[in-house]
Amino acid sequence: MAKKVRLQDIAAEVGVSPTTVSQALSRKGRVSNETIEMVQKTAERLGYTRGLESSVKTVGLLFSIEQNWAYLWVFIQVFIEKLGKALNSFGINLVIVPIHSEKPEQDLLRQLKAIGAKALVTLHLEDEHLLEFLSENGIPILVVMNNKYQDRYLSVCNDDFQGAYDAVKYLIDYGHARIAYLGTEHPATVGMGNDRFIGARKALEDAGLELPDEFVLYFENYYDIHTLEKGLHKLLDRDDRPTGLYCLHDYLAEKVYAALMRLGYSVPGDISIITAGDSFDYSQFEVLQITTMRSQTDQMGTVAADMLNRLINYHDSSQINIGIKIRQQLMDRGSCRDLRDAGASL
Repeated sequence: MAKKVRLQDIAAEVGVSPTTVSQALSRKGRVSNETIEMVQKTAERLGYTRGLESSVKTVGLLFSIEQNWAYLWVFIQVFIEKLGKALNSFGINLVIVPIHSEKPEQDLLRQLKAIGAKALVTLHLEDEHLLEFLSENGIPILVVMNNKYQDRYLSVCNDDFQGAYDAVKYLIDYGHARIAYLGTEHPATVGMGNDRFIGARKALEDAGLELPDEFVLYFENYYDIHTLEKGLHKLLDRDDRPTGLYCLHDYLAEKVYAALMRLGYSVPGDISIITAGDSFDYSQFEVLQITTMRSQTDQMGTVAADMLNRLINYHDSSQINIGIKIRQQLMDRGSCRDLRDAGASL
């Protein structure tokens, strides 16, 4: 019969006290991540499982399986990967929980309790009532990529104001003085749209430039190519037409780019485009190459995991009302023309 492995055996192997081993396995107390990892690996190698089993904790991640949210996968898969790996290093499991509009709240709550969810992560979730329901039932919530709820829940979001500011400043630094803002209305982008509009306008103001009302276009349905072309034609048929366009997100920018080509304009030869999100797989040859402000979803995953670790393993209640914004990163794909040369003016 194999000898039963004790905490003392693990402690002797690692070179720490049995108390530290106990704290590392239960994730209670102030034990470094490096020590926790060493203890867990040693415990597994020696065949000690009781402490490991008792330390298992789970975080649920709500993921919409509605068809109109299918496009998000390319955008968020890096976030999910980083979040899952980082949580695992803290002894926390990540479980994806599929949701849809017809799923009863009570069913979702039972499912979360069944997996022993210690906290919940939401991605772009707009259902305010559902968030309140889950929160009232004792499940801490981490909101990701939704500025609308950053004052009520733990949150990790894009710094949309700074991203838009940096994007428009990039055009200004390239010599553009007439820059238009193209947006769209959507329940999931209200807060994001407000921040990006204000950021874009602020960059122009700081440079001593204006954003005329005529240079602000909102497309209720940017999938309607005829409406899109009509709006662009009106904007670009001006004597003082803009030389650069800031688009709210990739999905709008893609349609704008295609509409411009249909209208006979070249990008960036005739007009420049910059956008935000980096939501497409731009490594694919068929994807229009647009300069973007990338949402750093990998950093979001790492930061979110650290916040959840503090909340779950160290019971740090001060985390509840913390909101962190991640700065966006410029990805130059050649859709912005440099007008600084004396002969390059439009």
